[in-house]
Amino acid sequence: MKKKNSLLGVILSICMLACVWNVNVHAATGSLSVSSTSGTVWSTVTVTGTVSASEAISAATVTLTYDPAGLQFVSGSQDVSGGAGSVTYFGDVMGQNKSSLSFNMTFKILKEGSFSVSGVVDAYTDADMQKISISGAGGT
Repeated sequence: MKKKNSLLGVILSICMLACVWNVNVHAATGSLSVSSTSGTVWSTVTVTGTVSASEAISAATVTLTYDPAGLQFVSGSQDVSGGAGSVTYFGDVMGQNKSSLSFNMTFKILKEGSFSVSGVVDAYTDADMQKISISGAGGT
């Protein structure tokens, strides 16, 4: 009987601990969008990239790719660099409570056609530096 009561006490203690122990799990989500535009051969066009998230963003690195035979990277807003088919944006806004970041890129059109700019994002939340799951879309 003593063993039975002892075992019952252990089981009850575990159940009580499980009721008190509360784990909050959240997964921040977001999206990448790239604006679409048009122009003529040898003209320049400006494209805007935007990273949006369900929580405040601490930092985001966006790597976009494009066809260097059709587009030439000319310039970008602050923290944008690129060339030879790739553009990188690094936004560090820790503590600014922003849930979206936008940046501009200017390209020269080298030939006729339709060209896409698309890519991937590594972004983290402001509160606890958890990775944000980002879905993406490109522009043409």
